Amino acid sequence: HEVTISAEYYVTRTETVTVSEDRTIAWKLIPDFGLLTVTSEPSGLPVKLNRQAAGVTPLEKQRVAPGSHVVELTHACYYPEQQSVTLGRGDEKTVHFKPKAIEGGLEIGVKDPEGNVVRAEASLDGVLLGQAPGKFKASVCGKELMVTAPGYEKHEQVVTIKEKQVTKVEVTLVGAHGGAPESGRYRVSVGKNGEEIVYDAQTKLTWTKGWWKDRTWQEAIDWCQSLTYASRSDWRLPAKEELETLLDKDMGRTPYSTFPDMPAEWFWSSSSRVYPSDSALLVHFDDGNVYHIYKDIHSNARCVLP
Repeated sequence: HEVTISAEYYVTRTETVTVSEDRTIAWKLIPDFGLLTVTSEPSGLPVKLNRQAAGVTPLEKQRVAPGSHVVELTHACYYPEQQSVTLGRGDEKTVHFKPKAIEGGLEIGVKDPEGNVVRAEASLDGVLLGQAPGKFKASVCGKELMVTAPGYEKHEQVVTIKEKQVTKVEVTLVGAHGGAPESGRYRVSVGKNGEEIVYDAQTKLTWTKGWWKDRTWQEAIDWCQSLTYASRSDWRLPAKEELETLLDKDMGRTPYSTFPDMPAEWFWSSSSRVYPSDSALLVHFDDGNVYHIYKDIHSNARCVLP
């Protein structure tokens, strides 16, 4: 008898056999396919293989017939891409895509109800854009805009971003307790990591509520520049004039400041003296004065932005 065994992606086998009682025929078929993996950054993008939908990335070890194949990646948020790949019998290959996002511009203005500019943080679909007011590149698939600032209610709205066009959005932030900003000069808020920041409504500066001890002048500068605090990484050491704004010499007691939990301590400023060049300026909240000391002396640091 002539016996044929076939299966998809395997070489068909045909032989003439003599059949006897209770004989079992067990053949091992030769694979007639390659294994193709398709990945992308980001993942979750739809894949077409030879113009047929094949799933979404990552597509792991898909069986394909030997020969040349066209792999396509298409998504409304990205420019389409395609690659050709040739596999022989038994080959394993990976095709990786890193498609370019289709972008437009997003210009965000932020003011309070009185028309004053407010420094805020803007994010789109949960991804930080940066400090607003400002202009940003954004994906055309971006939808949920969120704008936050210490002492103000969170603002959320849906935006429509078009390719190679600038979408302008004007945001009015209201105080956390109504139409006006929260009362009081200093407004404490908590970042995503539970770290507290203090917004100064008088100077429009934002400060770390936390502070750091035992640092030389250069260490204090480096510390603030490398600091990630309350999900922000654009901190810096304040100038003497900025640090002095926290002083209140009319208090008649130490520390000479109404800044929340201000200790009666020395704090480095970023201001350096021309002569002698190895000294820099500190503000002393124990007596409310400014001093210059050698830069290698250890003191305290508190960081500020913008």
